Amino acid sequence: MARRGWVSAQTGPEEWHLLSVFDDGWVETPGFARALSDNRADLRRALLGLGILFGGLGMIWLMGSLLSKLDDPPLFLVLIPGVLLCALVIGLSVFRFRGYSRNSQQIGGDLRQAQRIGASRVRRAPGAPLFKRAATAAEYAGWVEGETHVLAADIVDISAQRDGKLHVVTVRLADRPTRVYRSPDGKLTELLCGLRPAITPGR
Repeated sequence: MARRGWVSAQTGPEEWHLLSVFDDGWVETPGFARALSDNRADLRRALLGLGILFGGLGMIWLMGSLLSKLDDPPLFLVLIPGVLLCALVIGLSVFRFRGYSRNSQQIGGDLRQAQRIGASRVRRAPGAPLFKRAATAAEYAGWVEGETHVLAADIVDISAQRDGKLHVVTVRLADRPTRVYRSPDGKLTELLCGLRPAITPGR
């Protein structure tokens, strides 16, 4: 048994959970799951932003260097580096503002969910280790209270589809209600669909 990874997913109307996925199943815990739901996408966007920044600065430097070699360049050519710099600053500012706005909305939703949960929120079980890493979902579920534990052995069928930008995974369980997870993170499909159904449909 081993830990496969984690992913944030919407588990119901205005309800998000952090899924800690292991070979023997997964554990759902409420928390700041909305705010974590696009961390991987944020990292990719940040790297893209850095690439655009350095690429744009390099282009401005190259154009300035070329213009410095001309004796009497036309006015529109002299203005191009300044226009490019302004466009780069404005574009990156809009990019950052949209990210801050999205993150603020996500954190607000997580706080409202925490208020609704109130006293029933997840707590560490008495005697649970503080720094030890769980090896299985069963072990991790024993360390926390208020979690939802889904066993891989109970899985009858798993299916995945796309709903716009969202990845949707439907899990049919034996003797339990079907669970539907939605997330902008493609890791959801990779982690859950990597668990093979332990129960053959129709048996």
